[in-house]
Amino acid sequence: MKNQFESIVPGCDVLFTPTGGPPAGVTLIRNAAGILLIDSGISAAVVDGGIVPALAQLGLTPDDLDFVLCTHCHGDHIGGHARLRELAHRAKFGVCAAGADKLRRPLFYSRAIRAKFPEESPAPPAVLEGVEPDFLIEAGEMVGGLRLIPAPGHDSDAVAFFAPEQRLLITGDSVQGNGTWGQGIALIMDPAAYRESLQRLMALQAEVLVAGHRFEPFPPVLHGAEKVRSFLEESLSFSEKYDILIREAVEAGVRSVPEIARRLLEKIGCGRPEKLFLACWTVAGYGKER
Repeated sequence: MKNQFESIVPGCDVLFTPTGGPPAGVTLIRNAAGILLIDSGISAAVVDGGIVPALAQLGLTPDDLDFVLCTHCHGDHIGGHARLRELAHRAKFGVCAAGADKLRRPLFYSRAIRAKFPEESPAPPAVLEGVEPDFLIEAGEMVGGLRLIPAPGHDSDAVAFFAPEQRLLITGDSVQGNGTWGQGIALIMDPAAYRESLQRLMALQAEVLVAGHRFEPFPPVLHGAEKVRSFLEESLSFSEKYDILIREAVEAGVRSVPEIARRLLEKIGCGRPEKLFLACWTVAGYGKER
């Protein structure tokens, strides 16, 4: 397991942690307002075997953390929160209001997302512990020098964090590109909200972007305003292409969500996952718009 943070800009370091699929980013922020950790990987083992040694490389321990935040409450991003609660005694755990119950009960939601397409879904994790948030973060509120930017679409609780002075944008899974190879295509549960979120993020004019994974065909860390904007614009373009392809499938008489998902993967997909539940959620999301 990799145990060294990569410096992105002064005061921002990223550790990409194993998930069994595309590695998930854990972002460390150090500034005058405090020391923050954004996301925690998929499990307690990632905390003990990856995050803690990586902090040690920087002369830090979990007890040095002032805040533990998250970009959204999917298991690969908050699976280590409960373990950090045990280790980071000073840290306050914050989440947006839409994510509060998900942070408390992540296994319930992990099971629920699989229940909609049971034949296309892998088993949920055996263990996924939640934590009680210490505080809720409102839209536009500053925490540790970062502004919370609501960015739903991937899921209802997806957010980004923006450091205005550095023009640094931490997006988690809020910007999807064409998805990861483990998804096959972008996971967009609410297409209308997703498009609005992308426009909101474009307006920030960020110059550095840190995503939660490698979203094809882009690297997970982007430097330069043009590259950041390209990622956002291309993500919007992919969402529009999905809409066209799903409409064409429906007009051709295809009614099965998994079958439409397979067609999407064949025409535009970046991978061929064994289970299609994430692609199915995208197809179902576009279906709600009609």
